[in-house]
Amino acid sequence: MFLHHNLIGIFWILMIQLFCFMPGNELPQSPFISFDKVFHVFIFAFLSFQLMVGLRKQYRFKKLRYYFIRVSLGFSLLFGVYTELMQEWFAQGRYADRIDMLANAIGSLLGWMLFIAIYQTEKRKKNTLNLELI
Repeated sequence: MFLHHNLIGIFWILMIQLFCFMPGNELPQSPFISFDKVFHVFIFAFLSFQLMVGLRKQYRFKKLRYYFIRVSLGFSLLFGVYTELMQEWFAQGRYADRIDMLANAIGSLLGWMLFIAIYQTEKRKKNTLNLELI
């Protein structure tokens, strides 16, 4: 069941790796806001959110389930640094950028906030429903 609940997160990790190795001249440009930074925030928000959901739902590894927020955030933050370093060393026309690392970290934190917002609302609804049944 671990793989079943974490399949989207694993797929997304592979997609980020694919995006990481795209040549720099193939990325879209925008005159107003750097599409690249917005893209970094989005993909890492989705990654951290999806990892939290998957690790929370799985029951095979109890410590991962218990520490799912720490593990997901830690992995997302380290993976953000890792992807930037891989761009520097292996991707043609790409380089490691501290601002991209910051955007990755902001995205990871936004994914965590989104998770908290969604699951706290769900928890409140469940508690309200239980109180109404009494």
